[in-house]
Amino acid sequence: RLEERGEYTTLMTSPIPVGSKLLSKNSVEEFISSGVIHLTCERQENRHYERYLTVKKMRGSAIDLNEHKFVIQENSGLTFK
Repeated sequence: RLEERGEYTTLMTSPIPVGSKLLSKNSVEEFISSGVIHLTCERQENRHYERYLTVKKMRGSAIDLNEHKFVIQENSGLTFK
């Protein structure tokens, strides 16, 4: 594995249909990955959208499976609520 040979990070993205329970388009992506981060955006009753991040897998680490609400702020990036 590349990460065992040096300081490498590889980021893959995989589209999934809205409302799907899948974590990736073909299911192989989540199998070969060391980590899986699931991002969702949900429309609220007031027509406002809320964003959530969930760590589904992080090989070699204990993880918190809860959804974490976040916002994207100019000059700050992600801020968790």
